[in-house]
Amino acid sequence: MVTTADGAMGGADSYRNSRPGRFASAAHIACTYRRARVFAPLLCPVAQMLPSPSNKTALAYESAARSGLGSPEFVGTRCEPWLVRHALTALDHLIEPHHRGLEWSTGSSTLWNLLRLHDLHSVEHDGPWLAAVRAKVAMVLPHVMAARWTSRHVPCVERKLGSCNGMGVHNPYRPTNSYTEYERTPARVFLPAIRAAQPDFPGFDYVVVDGRSRAKCVREATDTPGLLNPAHGILVLDNANSPFHSTNVSSEWLHASFQNLDFDRGARTDVWMVCTRSDEHCTRARAELLQLRGCLTERSERVFQKRL
Repeated sequence: MVTTADGAMGGADSYRNSRPGRFASAAHIACTYRRARVFAPLLCPVAQMLPSPSNKTALAYESAARSGLGSPEFVGTRCEPWLVRHALTALDHLIEPHHRGLEWSTGSSTLWNLLRLHDLHSVEHDGPWLAAVRAKVAMVLPHVMAARWTSRHVPCVERKLGSCNGMGVHNPYRPTNSYTEYERTPARVFLPAIRAAQPDFPGFDYVVVDGRSRAKCVREATDTPGLLNPAHGILVLDNANSPFHSTNVSSEWLHASFQNLDFDRGARTDVWMVCTRSDEHCTRARAELLQLRGCLTERSERVFQKRL
């Protein structure tokens, strides 16, 4: 770890209690878990589980669980976001009860987020799936918690007949459908509604990009003034390893990348925190994260041993 004299930047406690300091500490905790080859999946009562969506990723997850690979070691259970396990570890140390959240795509992440955030706004392209999530939230969570959730169904628009069937496959290089409204709903619908009641709303503290059209949703989050809180807002992108999800997030922001090399085709979850080069806490956190870069990649010891 990078260390400085206690008097620097208002003392060691000042840095460790800062948002950038907590980001670096959360990444270090995730790194420690990875090195020890331990994981801490959420206890997931059957009553709280969401059904698996009928897509290839869900089928792969269920298949891995049945085969004994122990998929909770790699990704969330059906009571958690399906992010890389150690990214979940880090996020659980970063999210605070006063944080306000936004997610593109709903699911088990919605329940997990509502248990941690002050409130949550979600966009979902799949109507029947959103109905299932709404029913589960209403059944599982107390009304006061469920009432903190605002969700909106925004389906894709077909450019080619049948291109929005099922999960609505979206190839940004050969688009046969459009998710423009899905991408822009937070800026066009959520922000005006929030600011009508709270004009000083600084932006969402926690933004998760999953589901459809992820590269464009990331650009919405980074380029739309006031969408992501400029005071150390957190941005999460799942499956960041996909060429369809390439992004151009500012290099000034703190960044930690968590990857599973042996599960789900090397799935990667990237986490950023808004930071500036003039912020001394960000400079120190950036140096600490640089030292951890080689530690945040998860390789299954079991799979590794099979290859020997």
